[in-house]
Amino acid sequence: MKCLISTLIFVFFSYINCGGNSSERQLKPYNPEKAGATIVDSFDITDQINIVALSTNQNYQAVYLRYDIAEYNNAIYLLSGDVLYVFDKQKFTKIDEITLNSTPSMRGFVITEEGDAFLISYLSLYSLDLTTGDMTLIDYPVMDGIDVSSSIKIGYDMARKLIWFQNSMESNLVYYFYTYDSDNGFVFLEHKETSFNAINSPLKTIGSIYENICLFNVYSIRYNNHIYNIGIVKIALDNPEETLHFIDVEYLNTLTIPRSAHYDGEHIWLLVEKNGRIQMLKLLPHWENK
Repeated sequence: MKCLISTLIFVFFSYINCGGNSSERQLKPYNPEKAGATIVDSFDITDQINIVALSTNQNYQAVYLRYDIAEYNNAIYLLSGDVLYVFDKQKFTKIDEITLNSTPSMRGFVITEEGDAFLISYLSLYSLDLTTGDMTLIDYPVMDGIDVSSSIKIGYDMARKLIWFQNSMESNLVYYFYTYDSDNGFVFLEHKETSFNAINSPLKTIGSIYENICLFNVYSIRYNNHIYNIGIVKIALDNPEETLHFIDVEYLNTLTIPRSAHYDGEHIWLLVEKNGRIQMLKLLPHWENK
């Protein structure tokens, strides 16, 4: 299964970089009902950041952006490349810019409620100083028998105040949850195993976990290289087989494939390219009564 996913991802990016399948997609008008979410606000941050585009199409539109999001002290932290950008959450103006002492091969980063920051980069777990940008290797990547340095993703559940690591076990995704404080370090709490298969998509990445809500960024590829089912899927960790909601990102008037969607308990924050500009979307998902 891992080999299949890796092969599909390689093929996907090969076509993207050659201006293949992404150029077949047509920009759709903004439609909140079809999207399954309303754009509450859109913040143009093009001139405030140097975002890394992993791939573009023939029109040089960014279809896949390299970044990750964390939240701390009413600010949004946006990591792209070796720079951590800090934005005021209300007005979304940049209030700080922190250069890391190394360029991480990013698999996600987190900031706890107490301001402790960690990231996974190239099979290693690091602590991150939010003042200096210094990354310090943590020399105990095996915790409670779990090699967290090999995790696919790291994240923070703001509702339960837990750090989670996503690993794979055969074809299933497994999540390990830890508490953390400076005195006791990482303390294992529980693990949850899923056999998630959103819209029959083999290409998916975890975006955010908030209590029992889990958001996945998904897309599928047909044999003719057509990309479809592009969006954000909501599931419940205690019932991962059922898709509770799907946000069709294409009806947000963007061709950007979603990555690292951040859910704060009310809104989803998603970085996209719209109208040739890099914008942070503040979305209100339509799942209030679901």
